[in-house]
Amino acid sequence: MRTVKVYGYDVDELINQCNDPISLCRLAVLKLTDTKEKDEAKRRLLERLIQKINEVNQGVYRRVSPIIQSILNELEEALRQHYGSRLGGDVFRIKAYTKSRMIVHSKNDTSALIFEYGTALHPILGVPYIPASSLKGVLRSYLESFLLTDLKIDSIDEILGGREQSSQIVVTDGYPTRGDEKGKILEPEVTTPIYQQSIRENEARPVPVIYPVIAKNVEFTFLVAAKKEALKYFDMVKGWIITAIGEGVGAKTMLGYGLLEVGR
Repeated sequence: MRTVKVYGYDVDELINQCNDPISLCRLAVLKLTDTKEKDEAKRRLLERLIQKINEVNQGVYRRVSPIIQSILNELEEALRQHYGSRLGGDVFRIKAYTKSRMIVHSKNDTSALIFEYGTALHPILGVPYIPASSLKGVLRSYLESFLLTDLKIDSIDEILGGREQSSQIVVTDGYPTRGDEKGKILEPEVTTPIYQQSIRENEARPVPVIYPVIAKNVEFTFLVAAKKEALKYFDMVKGWIITAIGEGVGAKTMLGYGLLEVGR
């Protein structure tokens, strides 16, 4: 394998010094996109990032899986104590599977520092996850589009909160709780952009864009809690969420990405 250097640094040496996915993504400070070796450097970084997360025995996901289960259990207990016991509300857990590949926070997350597109990596655990803001945003969009009139309320803020009032419904981050059939969580994706100028087909030199995506058939688990005031909607909330996330979460949903299915 030929040596690839960025500003005099051996890319493979830099990659091998990174012990976790977040460290790998921070190699973007080298401004890889400005180098002549950018395509090969990105390919090697992507390969290493996916390997770090997916490795069967030593992968990051395998190591943090027990921590994820503990986080979910402790979150559920805390939510039940606060929303259930103190506020007279209720809590339920949702397990959803990716029916297609998924990209979350494609332009705003750590992995996007290196690649044209990225997907959200948990800042502490280092694994792909679905931020609560994405899940709640999808729910808000669904309710505003289809149910505002049916609910006979003036604003979705009455249920999901806004600048002047707190939310009656709480949605947590979605954590990966099972990989696909081969145990994968993350995998590479390649997109070849449309030509930016009018040229003949034989003159085209399209440059493929590589980036990480969440694999199909990965299970994510998150929690939903409701205050007492929202209990009149509570039986409907799960149905709203199932429908909303079934239409897509994250980026490129119009192209079939980010479809989630609850239960199997």
